[in-house]
Amino acid sequence: MCSNLIQSWLTSSPHPKDQDIDLTKVVPLVIHADDAESHRRRSFCISTLASALVGGCSPWDSRMLLYVTDNQHCVDATWDTLDAWVVWSLTELSLGSWLDTDPWGNPMAQRQSKAGMPLAGGYRGVLVCHKGDQKYIQRAYHMTGSWVSECICWYCRATRTGENCYTLHGKHAPHRGTRVSNPNLMPITGTFTVICWLYLVLSFFVTRSLFN
Repeated sequence: MCSNLIQSWLTSSPHPKDQDIDLTKVVPLVIHADDAESHRRRSFCISTLASALVGGCSPWDSRMLLYVTDNQHCVDATWDTLDAWVVWSLTELSLGSWLDTDPWGNPMAQRQSKAGMPLAGGYRGVLVCHKGDQKYIQRAYHMTGSWVSECICWYCRATRTGENCYTLHGKHAPHRGTRVSNPNLMPITGTFTVICWLYLVLSFFVTRSLFN
């Protein structure tokens, strides 16, 4: 449901034309998430937000914590709920105006008087890069493909067997000509299910999600 509401916001909200946006007030944002080992071999997922552009300092100086989860005590719905709020927040930052409903369409009474008003003196935050390890990206985008699947690659149509076999390494290997864009990845390969992150990435034209 969250993805449907985000799509509704993007199509119904008034969007300024590109030439009307003051780029000096647009902050490019990077989200990174990865697992971290801790006490007694417990694994935690740490998600952070940072600026893609920093000068005279370390990128860590602009990094903000979004959430930390104990993986042993989380289910898929836990991360989906957290990510729904993150995507909702990024949608609001990108639009540059206050939203008056939560990610599931419920009215937020304390925001009604501010609905549609500019945020932060006209500044906007736009997601330009989404980074994470394979485990995180699989979970965030509900991806079914992995290194043990027949469709082994998330960037192209390389497979474990057949004419697009990934072990063909020559520069003229067939799979090198099957690279797909983010908008085409879902309908062509069926790798994605429809969830909130996908709508945000497609709507704001992130050129590529990164994973290691």
